[in-house]
Amino acid sequence: MGQKSKAVPQYMQYLRQLSDFETLTDEEANLLMNNMSIKSFQKGQVLFDETDQRSRFYFLIEGVIRVERFDIDGDFGFFSYIKNDLGFPYRGLLSDKNYPYLARAMTDIQIVYFPMALVERILKQNILMATRAITEMSTILSATENQVQRMVTSSAHNRIVQAINILAEQLGADFTQKHVIIPYRVTIKELALVSGTTRETTGQVIKCLAKHDELIFERQQLTLLEGWFADQSFDRQERIFKL
Repeated sequence: MGQKSKAVPQYMQYLRQLSDFETLTDEEANLLMNNMSIKSFQKGQVLFDETDQRSRFYFLIEGVIRVERFDIDGDFGFFSYIKNDLGFPYRGLLSDKNYPYLARAMTDIQIVYFPMALVERILKQNILMATRAITEMSTILSATENQVQRMVTSSAHNRIVQAINILAEQLGADFTQKHVIIPYRVTIKELALVSGTTRETTGQVIKCLAKHDELIFERQQLTLLEGWFADQSFDRQERIFKL
């Protein structure tokens, strides 16, 4: 269970500076604050499954969460990431009864959450906040469609490249000098899972990309170099991987 804390007013003050909550009236903010809970999860713990009742709206204060969803046969998996200062789930607001995916802590995390019914009630009366939520849902839908299109390929090498792109886009930091650092531990197992390939193939591709000065992968720290952004055409990948 989540716990109430003397820090709740400070958390609410912080949240009101962010786009998800900046349009709240003082009355709405106080209502959310009085119904806010704070909770920590350890790496690997599941916050909720897609079969669970959609009873809470979460906001990630610190850490990384992986979103997981599989098709009805369990053959095709979709994976995405949520980093700090983001609310979720937006998908299904005001409509769905269950969560749209499974959410798993990829690091130790801290979250705050509110009753979903209360958040939806405020959305119905706060037009600016509802507009922000609709915009966020549209952005998420577009990104999801784009990700699915990029991952639907028979080339394992290309799926691994796209998995790295997904991590960079969703978790990347420090874009100076055309370098992108992913400031969280990235494992071969994780890349293999997202790309739907074996660890052996994933490891070979990473070594090949590092050899061509596309990236650096040391001690589970992934950094994309300038060469990574120069050209990601299929012809280039053929030359690198010698398909």
